[in-house]
Amino acid sequence: MTDTGKDGVLPEKQRFPVRIDKDGVWYYHDAKIFRKDILAEFFQSLKRDDDGDYYVVTEDARYYITVEDAPFVVKAVWVEEDETGTERATILLSDDSTEKLDAGTIRAGDGNVLYCSIKGGTFEARFSRAAYYQLAQYIEYDEKSGEFVLILEGGRYPLEKADHESSPNGG
Repeated sequence: MTDTGKDGVLPEKQRFPVRIDKDGVWYYHDAKIFRKDILAEFFQSLKRDDDGDYYVVTEDARYYITVEDAPFVVKAVWVEEDETGTERATILLSDDSTEKLDAGTIRAGDGNVLYCSIKGGTFEARFSRAAYYQLAQYIEYDEKSGEFVLILEGGRYPLEKADHESSPNGG
């Protein structure tokens, strides 16, 4: 059992030896966590504090973890027409959930890695290489603006430069 204060918080945001790498793989120490039930529990209890640091919550404590980039990864993208004929994208996330892509939140980070907001804007997700290529067919270069734009949902969404807040020590 880890010593916690009376409020259940580890002193001075002590790090739990769990990390999520840039590809969305979870590790305990340096061992990959592969049990789906444990991963599901971690994903479900994942939170972010006001300082931008990530933690998982249990019944008795808050355990801060290290997130190398974004805590979620977009594993796949597929686009379908809705009843109005508008093309809408659905994304598959690293927690095996799916949701509609909010095209207005897409941004490009270093190396043209794509990111988007997920879970109602609570978290950020990094696009895997496969998901990037699945979405790339909807991206065009706009000669007028000199920017790349995502053409989806009946609109044109400039790929803004990501203001990526994650840091190597978890937040």
